[in-house]
Amino acid sequence: MIYKYNSKRIYKKMCSKCLKYDVISFDIFDTVLIRMLNPKESVFDRVNLIAKRNGIVLDNFVQKRRQAQTFAASKGLLKLHDIYMCFEELFGLKQEDCCKLEECELEAENELCVLNSTMSDLMNFLIEHDKKYIFISDMHLSNRQLSDLLRNKGVPIDDDRIVHVSCEYKESISTGRLFYEVQKTYPNGTTILHIGDSLKSDYLRPKFISGFQSVHVPRVEGDILSKMFFANLSVNTDLAYKWGYSFVAPVLWLFCKWVEKNALQHSFDKILF
Repeated sequence: MIYKYNSKRIYKKMCSKCLKYDVISFDIFDTVLIRMLNPKESVFDRVNLIAKRNGIVLDNFVQKRRQAQTFAASKGLLKLHDIYMCFEELFGLKQEDCCKLEECELEAENELCVLNSTMSDLMNFLIEHDKKYIFISDMHLSNRQLSDLLRNKGVPIDDDRIVHVSCEYKESISTGRLFYEVQKTYPNGTTILHIGDSLKSDYLRPKFISGFQSVHVPRVEGDILSKMFFANLSVNTDLAYKWGYSFVAPVLWLFCKWVEKNALQHSFDKILF
């Protein structure tokens, strides 16, 4: 089933569907967490900025980060730590700086990611109805790193074992094998509903695994402002608040920035509102 969960009616329908399953599985990035990036930006661009702030300057960092990931994968190394350790072999970086770069990427994810308020509401709904939920993600971050990131963003996680990540299993969502491995951790007959943004990996792949069904919630496209509005405005948010957040607040913010610019330009030391 494919949902565009931008209405309360659709959200309630999704809640009702969740109650029919034993376990609800969430994709993480672009579903539970939304990265505040413009279309032509990548996480690696932010990692590069943070690295420079910490005194690590590498020419063509984004290209080198991708090269290290490909090189690590050729050796069967999939975790973030392993990828950055390859910087020593490939580019002669000290191990100490390799570890610092790994921390820079974790910091970048923490800076960029915002909790999707509608998915947060859905998780709270599941908690109220005593429903189990888990997370499944194709990522190079470890189980512990992803769990910490989710907690930092306000996601209730009591046990790291509910976070299943491809690099730990050495299996992928895109092939469907990760769903199969997760299913083996539950008793026979357990029904699992997976919710995610990728039509192929999150929606179509689980349907080939016995006991799995899926819901597709299309990712948010556009600039940072569009993503920010989407992430922070739940379908359950009061209409007046939505109008204020979406229209009034941006106008006021732009006006204040205009006042600030002119005050600095003309050296005003007093402003009357």
